Amino acid sequence: MRNNPNLKIRVLAALAAAEWLKPRELHARALFSLRSSPWSYLNRLQRWGLVRRRVVDGIGLEYTLTKRGRERLEWLLSKQ
Repeated sequence: MRNNPNLKIRVLAALAAAEWLKPRELHARALFSLRSSPWSYLNRLQRWGLVRRRVVDGIGLEYTLTKRGRERLEWLLSKQ
């Protein structure tokens, strides 16, 4: 996943299209190759301030795009 702008665009676009997504839903929408990939990638995006997460029902996580994430998506799309 390192230096893969297409993956970043797919993930950010999927999050922009939905209000909140669970990692499994994102796995299907962004076409990750490995099942565990969304969790580690979403953690990285959270550290960068591009996504925000919340705990659902005390056991699950959902993610949404931050303002910075929307700006990054727009910038990436403008560079294509």
